[in-house]
Amino acid sequence: MTLARASLLSGIVTIARVVSGLILNKVFALFLGPVGLAVVGQFTTFSSMVYGISTAGVANGVTSHVASKSPNLAAIIGTAFATCAGATIVAS
Repeated sequence: MTLARASLLSGIVTIARVVSGLILNKVFALFLGPVGLAVVGQFTTFSSMVYGISTAGVANGVTSHVASKSPNLAAIIGTAFATCAGATIVAS
């Protein structure tokens, strides 16, 4: 994949996200009103925060070890899964 093609596809995805976000916000505002839109925004922020806490940066470490072709890859992935599952249960 060339840089131009990757940039084009990334741009298309970004535009689609922005447009769908605008449409969803308009629909929420029409059906739920300003208070409902605020509640949806707070829930979105809360769910993003819980996701960040539950993953605890484990994805970066797993990506690093997978890229370095560590010999004990199964143990690393198992430990990462157990850590994320435990943190998700606590955060939930």
